[in-house]
Amino acid sequence: MAKPPAHRRPYFLIAGGCLLAGLIVGWVPLASQVDSYHYDWMMRLYPPPSPAKDSLILEIDDHSLREFKGMRNIRPALARALMLLADGKPKAVAIDLILAEESDEKGDPLLAEAMRRTRNLVLSADLTDADAWEQPDALFLPAAAAVGHVHADPDSYDGVSRQVQLEKIGNRIRLWALALEAYKLSIGASDIVETPSDLQVGDQVIPVPRRVDRGRPMFIRYRKGHIPRVPLRQLLADPKLAARFDGKVVFIGVTSQSQARDTLVTPISTTIQMPGVEIHAHIYEAIAQRDFLWPAGNLSVLMAASLLVLSAAIVFAFLNGKLAYGIGALVILAAHGLPHLLFPQGIIFPLMAPAACA
Repeated sequence: MAKPPAHRRPYFLIAGGCLLAGLIVGWVPLASQVDSYHYDWMMRLYPPPSPAKDSLILEIDDHSLREFKGMRNIRPALARALMLLADGKPKAVAIDLILAEESDEKGDPLLAEAMRRTRNLVLSADLTDADAWEQPDALFLPAAAAVGHVHADPDSYDGVSRQVQLEKIGNRIRLWALALEAYKLSIGASDIVETPSDLQVGDQVIPVPRRVDRGRPMFIRYRKGHIPRVPLRQLLADPKLAARFDGKVVFIGVTSQSQARDTLVTPISTTIQMPGVEIHAHIYEAIAQRDFLWPAGNLSVLMAASLLVLSAAIVFAFLNGKLAYGIGALVILAAHGLPHLLFPQGIIFPLMAPAACA
């Protein structure tokens, strides 16, 4: 039996109150954290369809460190490795090491010479606590086709690395991310063209609007599994392995858990932290494969939440009993299912606000 019009009105008033309360609940810091954990789960649940294609890591692992007696003696070995890579044809080589100071009289000139022979070389810089760049030493800087920043941007609540700032400014000097510079050089682009809403590198448009307080944050679409690696000691022991780097974008860095300064938790590495050099490779792959994640706007969230509560109000205003509760349960299910429907399409839709409203 249908309800008379006078009895229907309260349902819409209650729906309006639920909408307001649900939106408030959905945008408090605790709800944001729940949304982040739900995002991590979807990242593992819906991995990208394609693995890493163009990137390869030359890793300084524990065995390499033991063989070359620690990081203090790694530069001569790195110079030999770059010489081997220079004989091949990698698209670009990005070194995730802050070579900011002199090391030894013999190793540094060898490394500088190897860098000069390396095509499309990207060196690293990092921000210090004084908000100034720690740049490569003057001996190495002339060999670099570009300098990219390696500054991590973990979540302030839980330390999980979900985003990267593609641009970073320190002491009035702006640097692009290491992976972005590697991509630019790998496709032969001359510059990065920027607008308020995106970046363009060659024919590639990266949808990263500038945020006043956060640069240009980009969600990292992590590939499933590890980026392929070749240990430094293996390359030097078997120079034929250099052929594996032909046509690849090579990222060189420390993967030893005891020595890497920038190992971070990621949505796909919840128990073992991921080395920073591998995170750079994942960023590169996301850009190269045009696999971007786009957060839904506040207006879209408001419209979805409004539609959900309006649907619930209509159901209970016009229907009775089990049928009303059954359809109402479907409304709640739709609120929980919407983020899963949109995530494979590259849209990050929050869970808490729509679910709380429903």
